Amino acid sequence: MGYYIEVPHNRDKAQQLRTLHGATDVDLTWNAWDSVTEGKTLICVVENPLFDAAAIIYSKDEYKAFSGAVGSDLRRKTWLLLDTAKVLELCPSVGRVLDGPYPEAALDRGMALCEADNA
Repeated sequence: MGYYIEVPHNRDKAQQLRTLHGATDVDLTWNAWDSVTEGKTLICVVENPLFDAAAIIYSKDEYKAFSGAVGSDLRRKTWLLLDTAKVLELCPSVGRVLDGPYPEAALDRGMALCEADNA
């Protein structure tokens, strides 16, 4: 099971993430995972026939699964970077598994939100 960000509409989620939450596009001439900098989280928006899915790429293994390094998924994908604090606000439960160059303060906040969710 993955972690996903919900936005108001089921289609055009990449544009909604840009407009509503300040996401920026990733330059795909490089490995997208290597584009992650401190304070940012990688998002992969996958276009399905009836809806888009905005997946939070919380680890290198998750990146490999979505990037096609492990299979031949031919669905269109848009890669974005979003502030980690915003990711944790939109999906607090991802704080349990977030891996990578993420700031400790954001992780601590995410864990606190997860603990509050489970209380």
